[in-house]
Amino acid sequence: RSPDEIHSGTMYGARFRWPGTAILPRIPDESVCSTLLAQIPPQVAAHSRAVQRLALEMCDALAAHGVRLNRALLSAAALLHDICRTEPNHAFAGAQKLRDLGYPEIADIVAVHHDWSGGPFDESALLYLADKYMQGDQRVTLEERFERSRAKCHTEQALCAHDRRYRLALEAQQQYDLLIGEKQP
Repeated sequence: RSPDEIHSGTMYGARFRWPGTAILPRIPDESVCSTLLAQIPPQVAAHSRAVQRLALEMCDALAAHGVRLNRALLSAAALLHDICRTEPNHAFAGAQKLRDLGYPEIADIVAVHHDWSGGPFDESALLYLADKYMQGDQRVTLEERFERSRAKCHTEQALCAHDRRYRLALEAQQQYDLLIGEKQP
């Protein structure tokens, strides 16, 4: 099977015109992504570009081991994952904005980049993991990232959510490691 067949429907709710003929996801081009990034604070845009670079590096490592993800879909989702970072519940707000713009597959990935729920290693898992490796536009370890963010948790509920996100980041890292047969992305 080709990468387009693999990535066009199974992960984002299969939508088929005719049996065996998938509708490919609609993906914003670089120009659209740049226009949208120009509307957010520069430090958030720098973070998004850093997440994109790491996500694509990891995607390429997976491809070298025979695991094919939709690189264009991942690239756009990584660039746009924090498009509404300054708003409350930014992942949901960003996903809604992208749906409104006609990019439901990108929106599905953006919706879970802050709170991935586990499952198979796909574009959502890779974006979740790449995002957790970045503090601003600087690469950090998962331990560093989560140690720094733990200090912001002032309630038991916030601590539980933080610990769950950390466990899921470790789970995503473990899945990635198994897929590439190495320890670090």
